[in-house]
Amino acid sequence: MTDASGAIIPNAKVTIQNARKGFVRELTTNAVGAFALAPVPLGECSVTVEGAGFQKVVRAGITLTVGQIQRVDAILQDGATSQK
Repeated sequence: MTDASGAIIPNAKVTIQNARKGFVRELTTNAVGAFALAPVPLGECSVTVEGAGFQKVVRAGITLTVGQIQRVDAILQDGATSQK
């Protein structure tokens, strides 16, 4: 995860959710602004990213299939409101 200038955002809260399957996991980005989670249930999920002093970003409609590695990037904007 990065900010609008391209600076890395460590310790951002990442929530991965598959509402249909009742799956929710919360993670924190590492020192290089990355996160990884396996396994995740197949189907449609959403990823929410929150960082202190930044707008919340929601990426919805991400479809996961068998054997897939899905990269989800987010650029967080300064502020306290949310963006979908």
